[in-house]
Amino acid sequence: MSLSKSSSSYGAFYDIARATASLDERLAQEIHRQKLAKEAQQQEVNRILGESEEIRQFKSKINQGYLNKERAAQIADSRIRRLQDIVRIQ
Repeated sequence: MSLSKSSSSYGAFYDIARATASLDERLAQEIHRQKLAKEAQQQEVNRILGESEEIRQFKSKINQGYLNKERAAQIADSRIRRLQDIVRIQ
């Protein structure tokens, strides 16, 4: 009787292990499917952005704005240093 009980315990254990493995496999497949879908969506966004002349122009203007801002900061720093030098000399 204990042999039968022990055998059925092992059987239940293996059934649970198989069910868990099956769930793990389905989860892995779904994660992979979602990753592929996200990559495809990103490629589509990149394609659209790359084809749009208007978007390229906006990006160029934004980049130019950043460069202008940086250059203005450099000019301001240069002026401050010159003024500090003048004040030290006097």
